[in-house]
Amino acid sequence: MLIRDHHAKDPYEQGLWCNVLGEYLEPSTIEPFDFFPHLLREEIMQKFFGSSSANELYSPRNGLLMNRRIEKHFCEFSIVIVPINDPMTHRRWKTMVLNKRLLNEQISEGSSETFKIIHDKELTFKGKARPAARYAYFHYMVAMMKIAATTELGILSSDYQTNCWDEPTFRRYLVFDSLSKLTEEIGKCTLSELPEIRKRFFGQSAWETGNEETTAKLVVDALNKRMQG
Repeated sequence: MLIRDHHAKDPYEQGLWCNVLGEYLEPSTIEPFDFFPHLLREEIMQKFFGSSSANELYSPRNGLLMNRRIEKHFCEFSIVIVPINDPMTHRRWKTMVLNKRLLNEQISEGSSETFKIIHDKELTFKGKARPAARYAYFHYMVAMMKIAATTELGILSSDYQTNCWDEPTFRRYLVFDSLSKLTEEIGKCTLSELPEIRKRFFGQSAWETGNEETTAKLVVDALNKRMQG
């Protein structure tokens, strides 16, 4: 679905478009990345985003196509995307490399290109499909939680200290009860200790409440499995 909806196939050759590098690559080097893990069910997705996320787990609004080595670092939350100059329609996005050690590492073996070339780089698309802000924000938010939990702050660029997600504060993406438990599970802190995150939630889930802790553990388990490949 991502290949089709992102119009990723090279019309003249056999390559696939990498949204991050902005070029056609050998298909074997391309991996799909899902902001909210496909390992989870639609029901879990709606516990975090509400009923507006129905039927979007496998949609292009929840994913990008990218070089597989870049995808690995997206899965590890070392790289995120944030909106640029377009806070209302979210048509433009850029990558932010949060792990300073990556900046001088080669993207591909034998290549002179390092991850520095994608830091602050605008994503490119061949079709009209774009990521939904709420799913991209989920990925960004988990990265912020992991930063809050880690003591290895020296490996992170100064970007993590600033509000990289620059848009009006009235935008709300996540359900409070599920977000609160996920913050405790990943960030090892309360939502009140992460003001950048806490301003972007709305009321309770339309789904049955009371099992948010179990839901948070399911999400963490899915994220960890994805990181392990």
